[in-house]
Amino acid sequence: MKKARATLLTALLSLILLLGAPMAAIAETTPQGGDHMDPTYDLRLSDEGTAYYISSSLGSDQNDGLSESTPWKSFAHIENMDLGPGDRVLLRRGDVWHERLTVRGNGRKDAWIFVGSYGDTADPKPQISLQNKRDDIALLATDISVGGQNGFGLNYIWIDNLHISHTLLGIYFRYDSSVGNKGIRVTNCSFSDINGPDLMAEAMTDVSFLTSVKGNLEDVQNGKVIPNAGGMAEYIWPTAINIGGRPPKPLANVTVPGIAEPATAVSEIELYRNAFEDCIIAVGANATTTTTEQAPTSAIPTPRTGGSAV
Repeated sequence: MKKARATLLTALLSLILLLGAPMAAIAETTPQGGDHMDPTYDLRLSDEGTAYYISSSLGSDQNDGLSESTPWKSFAHIENMDLGPGDRVLLRRGDVWHERLTVRGNGRKDAWIFVGSYGDTADPKPQISLQNKRDDIALLATDISVGGQNGFGLNYIWIDNLHISHTLLGIYFRYDSSVGNKGIRVTNCSFSDINGPDLMAEAMTDVSFLTSVKGNLEDVQNGKVIPNAGGMAEYIWPTAINIGGRPPKPLANVTVPGIAEPATAVSEIELYRNAFEDCIIAVGANATTTTTEQAPTSAIPTPRTGGSAV
């Protein structure tokens, strides 16, 4: 039985690996007429919100994080925030972090939540680098609020100009308890060594990995946030940009006759000028249903200048 399961899983993995190559090629394509966006632009869409600065080399978590001269060192403060329209999380170019960045919040179409970079444009992109372990997720965007508010949502999140490496999941947009969300944008990011050898070895020998806990993810149960209760069958394969999570629980308990149409968890998904190297899968979507659109280059709003931020 185990041999048969291993054969099936090997076939599935082979299919996914084959699909991964064209996905990468499509996602890397530069839209007609567009050059790489100048990273000195301030990509916010309104004057709302607050900019938070983080530097692993120059920062301190005792700082206020509100200027380039007083940046935080780690991502701890951001993990404990529900961000709002126009808020920016800016990582210093040339710096490297070995920890997960968790983003929660709701932007608006005219005031996205923005995660990007600041500093000397001659320096490399800010990098999040982990260890390819089963719980490794470099950047988690989640619809579970700090207080566990049910159906909190995750809307209009823009991630730009980061390098992500040595992790099982690169960027994971996770929809656990809400539907009808809008706005995912990933631009100018690069990904390398997106893999999980330990988990892949487990997958090839026993299907129990489908229900094993991975990712060290939160879950909301009876209105309370339960640490490390999620991340079972909701994702499996190493993926650079993954859109998924779990449908709201009522969708799993539909008893009406016929085929139930699941609710759309997220729409308005835009990926531009991203590069992938040694990634098992470049872009993936699972568990939730999604709608995507390939907008023309002109759909990216015209950036306004704003000093070195971004």
